[in-house]
Amino acid sequence: MARQGFRLNSLSRKALCLFSVFTVFFWLGGIFSPAYAQCSGVTTGLIACYPFDGNVNDGSGNGNNGTAKGTIEYVQGVAGQACQIQRQ
Repeated sequence: MARQGFRLNSLSRKALCLFSVFTVFFWLGGIFSPAYAQCSGVTTGLIACYPFDGNVNDGSGNGNNGTAKGTIEYVQGVAGQACQIQRQ
């Protein structure tokens, strides 16, 4: 019995390669985009969300802003900024 295989022609290979490249960029864009650090995604029952991008304001839109006490430094985070608190 002869073995039957699946062969792609040149155009199909290029289309598959292009599709794969766009899929990877789309996936990476979703992970590393600045919106990932924002308060988007979970909205049901969300009371407050603090992205710590230079302040302690509530990013949920509910107005539950915080007040910084003590020494707080805003440093580069994974996405956007992060809050670095000095231990005393």
